[in-house]
Amino acid sequence: RADPFFLLVAQPMPHEPMHASDDFRGRSRAGLYGDAVMELDWSVGRILQAVDELGLTSKTLVVFTSDNGPWWQGNPGFTRGRKMMAFEGGFRVPFIARWPGVFPAGFSSEEMSINLDLFVTCLRLAGVPLPDDRAIDGKDIMPLLTGDSPSPHDTLLFYDTRTLVALRHRQWKYHRRFRTDNAGYWPLEQGPFLFDLETDPNESYSLIESEPQLASELAAMLAAAEAQMEANLRGWLP
Repeated sequence: RADPFFLLVAQPMPHEPMHASDDFRGRSRAGLYGDAVMELDWSVGRILQAVDELGLTSKTLVVFTSDNGPWWQGNPGFTRGRKMMAFEGGFRVPFIARWPGVFPAGFSSEEMSINLDLFVTCLRLAGVPLPDDRAIDGKDIMPLLTGDSPSPHDTLLFYDTRTLVALRHRQWKYHRRFRTDNAGYWPLEQGPFLFDLETDPNESYSLIESEPQLASELAAMLAAAEAQMEANLRGWLP
């Protein structure tokens, strides 16, 4: 209660193999997956309750999010793709932040951000300087969370492990030739694709033929980012 703290709770659920405790098994209307989500929701509530009981609510930033979209079960909403795919359904995840008195209640945003931003944001809040010996992809999103400014990003990069497979620049999403979610041809590489997420958030209609100049520019941006990463490999395991 008296000292600054950082708590990371990386829940194993809802992840295969699926599991729920006896107290929650069979309670939801969405099968075992729903039971696991219900128990996850309960456990988050216990953490928030403890923060409240310690009188730390107004001093504590709480973030609830996920590392990727749904895998075997779960609903990616109206987005295409799932975990292990570069489509929006594989990368768009819930992000809920609570800090009473700092964040406006009920505020929502469709601005661009990425989980890498949490590293930079938390360091800035703690008064810790960023490393200056490497490229840092994340940005401080406190002004975005407080509703005071738009996203600090205009470009996001999408990786499959070490392979850079797609790039978003403003509303445009460019996919390299890579595996897709086509069931009949999933093992084969398809693309490249270009989608306008503003008019086609489902990534259903590629504009690669009608916007060749834009596609070429985004491909060049992707190649430049890849070259920067190859020259700055800190953090990767050998």
